[in-house]
Amino acid sequence: MRGVRRAATIVMVASLAWCGATALAQDAGKRFVMPKVTPRQFTLQGADSVRIWAKGASAVAKDRAAATREVRSALRMHERFRQRVTSIYPQDQLEWLLITDDVADTFSTRLGPITRAYVNANKNELLTEGRQFFELEIAKIPGPPPRLHGFNLVLLSTWAYAQVDSILARGDTRDVAGLEDGVLRYLAEWCHLYDEVHKDAKEIYQTRLNQQDWIIARLKDNCGKSNWQLTEQYFAALGMDSTFTPPKEMFAHEFHLKARDCDDSRVIQIAVPNFHDMQLQVAKELELMQQQRNPDGTKR
Repeated sequence: MRGVRRAATIVMVASLAWCGATALAQDAGKRFVMPKVTPRQFTLQGADSVRIWAKGASAVAKDRAAATREVRSALRMHERFRQRVTSIYPQDQLEWLLITDDVADTFSTRLGPITRAYVNANKNELLTEGRQFFELEIAKIPGPPPRLHGFNLVLLSTWAYAQVDSILARGDTRDVAGLEDGVLRYLAEWCHLYDEVHKDAKEIYQTRLNQQDWIIARLKDNCGKSNWQLTEQYFAALGMDSTFTPPKEMFAHEFHLKARDCDDSRVIQIAVPNFHDMQLQVAKELELMQQQRNPDGTKR
């Protein structure tokens, strides 16, 4: 009985600790696996860090140099977060992709108001030498995808800052102000594209469906490649989410995947968190259309 209590104590203490690697505790011939940080915990921690950052960045958003520094700081913070997640969940595997994508969405949502505040406070663009050099670099990329996701925006923003650093390192120009103005204005445009595909429940739902394709396209198989054959697909009900009042039913898409390049197969589920909200919006729109067709309330 004492051994069982001691083992239970080990598990209980481990559940309260921040664990990087999986550890094992042994007692009476039994092995107890110390729990990891769950994906939800990681997502909440990352999102909280972004919200704290956004509060401070908003206070200096109208200042070009300060806003540029703040966004660069956030991108570095996000990269550190990605590495922290990698210590528990392997990079480019399902949990890692879901966690980092969610936090990238939080960053993108908070970045929009900051870049808009800068643009609104600085109506005149700095079309100087630095801006011209930055435009030349921008012209080399094909542009953002039709539906811009948070991870897309993070990649584009990180790339933009890297170009600024390269331009200055090469000595092409000393016009730091023009470079900073260009970066912030392009970030504002990309944030607008992000907001457009997240403006209501229907758009969010369509974006979520598109994100599922991106997840499968980035998911690595046992060979380190992302070349999957979709063999089956289902719509799954996951139960009720009691964090809402009243509780909401949760749904997901289930994908059965088979790797084309090696012996690997997966069954993965990707949640569709706003399915219920999308249904409500569609129902309201249909009701409104019916009312517009029959303003007197009669059936036709």
